[in-house]
Amino acid sequence: MQRAVPRPKAFPSILRFPRAAILAVVVAVIFVGGFAAGKDAQGILHPNRHLLERQAQPLAGGVGLVTPEQVIAVGKDNYRLVDVRGRDAYDFAHAVGAIAMPEAEIDTIAPTLPTDRTLVLYCTCPDEKTSLRAARTLAGVYHLSNLVVLKGGMLAYRAAGGGLSSDATDSAIEHQGCGCTVNSPAFKLWVMNNNAKAAARRLSPFE
Repeated sequence: MQRAVPRPKAFPSILRFPRAAILAVVVAVIFVGGFAAGKDAQGILHPNRHLLERQAQPLAGGVGLVTPEQVIAVGKDNYRLVDVRGRDAYDFAHAVGAIAMPEAEIDTIAPTLPTDRTLVLYCTCPDEKTSLRAARTLAGVYHLSNLVVLKGGMLAYRAAGGGLSSDATDSAIEHQGCGCTVNSPAFKLWVMNNNAKAAARRLSPFE
């Protein structure tokens, strides 16, 4: 009687590996996928998350200036708008999705700002006075580098097609003020004090 030839097992090369080795491979694949997803959430796998910083016109104080058109073109997932005017002005009208960060509250809010995309600071001051000052403070005192200043401010952003929380007229929005004088004296003293403390720490022989 002729002996039956056994059928070859499916995936013989895989089955020769111990179960522990196969399990390790599966875990590694899941880990790598999860790691990539985490990095994706942080924006590390998305070069456009910091494209605005590379496109910005360099200015003194370690900050740069971008146009509303550049901001809109890069896509809303790649930046976060930061409104540096007073709370009343923000409540009256602000860019859709913007974070409120009045200069007087920068000490509290700065550590909570996202770092996974470009921060676009804006105000309604002539020559971006308040947003430039806030950006230079974030760069110089808090050592943030993922930031730019919006040329023309919030009204230029709306004119370029960006959405606002209110349909108020430009003049009504401007009437709310930009915060360039209200918070300035106290804020400058606070910055000078922090710079003095930083200089003292650098000179300390115990650090």
